[in-house]
Amino acid sequence: MSLISKVKRYCRGLVEAFYGNYDASRRAKKANRHAYRLSHAELTKREKDAIKELWGNWGGKYWSFQFYKSFCGTFNVQYVPDDYYDYAEHVLNLRWAAFFLQHKCMLKYLLPAANRPKPIVQKIDGHYVTEDNEEMTQDEALSLLKKQSVFIAKDALGPGGGKRVCKVDLQKDGVEELNDILKWHDITFEEIVVQHEFMAQLNPDSVNTIRFVTLNINQRCSVLSAFVRMGAQGSFVDNLSGGNGVLVGVNQDGMFNAFGVDKHFTKQYQSPTGVSLGGLQIPDYEKIKSQITAFHQHIPFANLIGWDIAIDKNGEPVVLEINLDSALVEAHQVFNGPIFGDRLSEVMQYINERKPSLRHSYITY
Repeated sequence: MSLISKVKRYCRGLVEAFYGNYDASRRAKKANRHAYRLSHAELTKREKDAIKELWGNWGGKYWSFQFYKSFCGTFNVQYVPDDYYDYAEHVLNLRWAAFFLQHKCMLKYLLPAANRPKPIVQKIDGHYVTEDNEEMTQDEALSLLKKQSVFIAKDALGPGGGKRVCKVDLQKDGVEELNDILKWHDITFEEIVVQHEFMAQLNPDSVNTIRFVTLNINQRCSVLSAFVRMGAQGSFVDNLSGGNGVLVGVNQDGMFNAFGVDKHFTKQYQSPTGVSLGGLQIPDYEKIKSQITAFHQHIPFANLIGWDIAIDKNGEPVVLEINLDSALVEAHQVFNGPIFGDRLSEVMQYINERKPSLRHSYITY
């Protein structure tokens, strides 16, 4: 190798190290911020030493472990710290690809039509198109939407947390709201999913969903964890941040935990409609898990996916969106234990060997 090539490689390494460490540090602070606000328990010296041995600097602030010990009543060194999980998402899911794959108009390229909401009109990069990508004018798009009495509008580049997800009722709200929505840059207008009676009983006002997390590395795809999320009464979206919604952990057999939590991690034993959570079981859960892992195996560049899944009236899973950088790890681990389970060492080795560089981090949230 020539001297010039060696210098170029050295300089490139410095740039990657600086930006990679800076970006990881920034994400770590953001990830830890939420855990720091929750209740905490004191850790023993032996527990702190175990954290340092397994996690190194990733567990240095101990906030995550103090929270899990307080909430769950026991210490487990394999709970994944918030900052490490955030880092893992950004290594396992290539940033440039994640930005594209999470775009809500892209589901039609990734999933069968029966397992995603049916688009009415989409606006992609300022262009109005049908599901088959036939382009139209804005007036033609408006005319098509007006034929639907009620539909869903989603900001395809939305900030998450249920923001910019609207149920549009033209007879009730008129066209004014729709005109405001059309100012968004990328939009998907979709038919409403009629949910299964099991999910509707939790709250018929919201489309209640299962948040799966799946891992696909080393020729093995598996469901790591899941919880069910239900919205507050009167709210169409199922997220916690916008109201008094509830989420409840689901074990590998589809059984609900005895209690759920609200956005403050206060225990809730009933759904927003008063249905007792303990003892409920999702119908045909094994079939749903198998379908989700099969979907994951056909999505490139994404090794760790958080899925928002509705169940339609026929019991089929409908993927509302995929998430490659926001799996809500605390909510999974308080119910189902360490999220990577028996695959933890495999994941850590995979990440170490992947040697993340600028290409993983230059697009961030």
